[in-house]
Amino acid sequence: MSLLRGGRICAILSISLSLPAVCFAQSRASITGRIMDQQDAVIPGAAVTVKSLQTGVTTRVITNQTGYYEADFLDPGTYSIQAEAPGFKSMLRSSVELETGDRLAIDLKLEVGMANQSVEVTAERPVVDTTSAAGDRVLDDREIAQLPYTTMNPFSLQAITPGVVFTGSPGIARVFDNAGTASYGGYGLVAGGGIVAGDEFLLDGAPVTGTNGGRAGFVPSSQAVGEMRVETSPFDASLGHTGGIFVSATTKGGTNTYHG
Repeated sequence: MSLLRGGRICAILSISLSLPAVCFAQSRASITGRIMDQQDAVIPGAAVTVKSLQTGVTTRVITNQTGYYEADFLDPGTYSIQAEAPGFKSMLRSSVELETGDRLAIDLKLEVGMANQSVEVTAERPVVDTTSAAGDRVLDDREIAQLPYTTMNPFSLQAITPGVVFTGSPGIARVFDNAGTASYGGYGLVAGGGIVAGDEFLLDGAPVTGTNGGRAGFVPSSQAVGEMRVETSPFDASLGHTGGIFVSATTKGGTNTYHG
């Protein structure tokens, strides 16, 4: 009985510890899709390599029986996607732009040929995101640096998202002020001057939401943030912690190119 009980406890702990990786990974991006031939038949067992063009970091995955592949936990930036399979020419798709929290669906079609032959195409960002019904707004580093606000608090920029209103005092919305940062609501979530549902904050995929009314537990300086995604109702199914606003920020990172 003790071994059984101990096994149950370990199983519960394992599930509990694995949940944050699923629930709090929205600051990272992912690329999914199918690998097919020219007749739209799926190709299982194809090798797909997703490579960051800024850092050279690669993610290698294999398609399943339905030709589906998925590369998760990718930092925002520019990527290339290369697909290879025996009996087919390799396909390289370059210049795939990923923003914070993106989930792009990119299918690739391989041509019959020798493995040492290759086909290269330049990616175009999909006009409509068919992988999510969420309403969101992405702010890049240029907007964060140049928009006219004096608080140095990047989370305060959620106010420019359609449907979002600020109900707090500007004096408590400065950088490192966690109270005023949560004084936002949207799409009917503000009632009687107060916030009905608290906000949820992520920084590099880790939760930084405080314990008091959904306030931000930590507010980084705008100079340290490279991108920020603000999501409002309707939410994607992966976002279920709050009825308020979901804010995902990504800090600036280095590349293989020297700059300063």
